[in-house]
Amino acid sequence: MKKLNKATVILIASMLVLALTLVATFSWFPRAASYDDNTTYGVLNLNKSAMIKYTGLTVQTFPSRMVDGKLTQTEAEIIIGSENASYTIPAKGAAYYRTSITGAKPGTTNVSLTGLTLSGEDNVTHNISVCMLSPMKTTKAYTDGMVMAEHIEVPQSGCTVEWYLYNVGDTEAQVTITQLPKISYYE
Repeated sequence: MKKLNKATVILIASMLVLALTLVATFSWFPRAASYDDNTTYGVLNLNKSAMIKYTGLTVQTFPSRMVDGKLTQTEAEIIIGSENASYTIPAKGAAYYRTSITGAKPGTTNVSLTGLTLSGEDNVTHNISVCMLSPMKTTKAYTDGMVMAEHIEVPQSGCTVEWYLYNVGDTEAQVTITQLPKISYYE
């Protein structure tokens, strides 16, 4: 057998130390596994981003109606979640809303609209979809406390988010808003 020179031995030893260091360093990352919220995390992924309630913003939601393809405010009265505002949504119809977000810090604030909670007789909420018109068009089946929209950029001057509840069922739905959407933001 041929003798190894010093440079080869040092190179092999360095590679071995490097491999052991990398294994020990990344061993604290979570491995692929399913958690209670049905989210799967892959190898070398950190936990979800922490969402923090941002108290500097004011959020007001108004009932609206669609006129010539644009939402207009129908009442000066602001919906307040504790009032349990109730709406009848016709079969294959919609109830429209505008949520105004003001009080952002200088620059832009990246926020999410979360926490919408509905109730109704005979669990009619399973026929409800939440559809966003702005800032980005999306449609999601309703779930309690759902995230309606993520990554909304709110300038210091504020912004308006337009959305509606759509009844996909064949009968009208009497829906009560028990918790209005609230704002969370990414730190």
